[in-house]
Amino acid sequence: MRCAASRLLARAWPGRAVAATALLAASSAWGAGLSVGAGSALDLGSARLGLGCADLAIAGTLRGGSSTLDAARDLQIATGGTFLAESSIVELSGDWTNSGAFLAGGSTVSFVEGCGRSSWQLSGDNGFSTLTASATGPRSFFFLAGSTQTITEHLALSGTPGQLLQIESSSPGSEAFTNLLGTQAIDFVSVRDNHATGATLYATLALDNTLGWLAELSPAPVPALTALGALLTALGLLGLGSRRSRT
Repeated sequence: MRCAASRLLARAWPGRAVAATALLAASSAWGAGLSVGAGSALDLGSARLGLGCADLAIAGTLRGGSSTLDAARDLQIATGGTFLAESSIVELSGDWTNSGAFLAGGSTVSFVEGCGRSSWQLSGDNGFSTLTASATGPRSFFFLAGSTQTITEHLALSGTPGQLLQIESSSPGSEAFTNLLGTQAIDFVSVRDNHATGATLYATLALDNTLGWLAELSPAPVPALTALGALLTALGLLGLGSRRSRT
């Protein structure tokens, strides 16, 4: 573990002091994770890091380079922290919280199943290059109410038939916003309390408070009774009542 940390710290920016704590827990679930402390800078270069369901915490500056970060649980960019993602690939199974600065570059951020989590959440206003989320079972993907998620290149969201991925706001009835400027691949997804402010978005099912989304399916409406239908229904109920009274 110390060797792995040393290799990471050796890639820190030349000429800058390095005080990042790099604790990699690739084999134990929910380990210490990778932490870049305030005032520290860390360049991942082309490394491939498996975090083993541990967290990534950024309070200093992290450069993603062309690295791959997978099997992360939660990712947090603290106030004053900066994540220069560049062309990196980041895969997480928990929540993304951005209270600092995220510069997407040409990176890909993917939400996947795992790490004992049954839902995902995006917090803070974020600008992604490519954002993906894929689920094979029941799962909600919460966007923080009032926040805007901008995707400049590609948005891919997918569930499975009969197990729709549910896009929801963190506060029911209060919308979040999705601003897609690029392409989309959205399959087997339901959406509620989300407004699309860029390109029109297409979902399998659009429920309440979904401006800018078009649905392939609509909730089945309850058919209204015509006057004749209401009369026939009433007569039928009366007939049923009279038959019951005679038995």
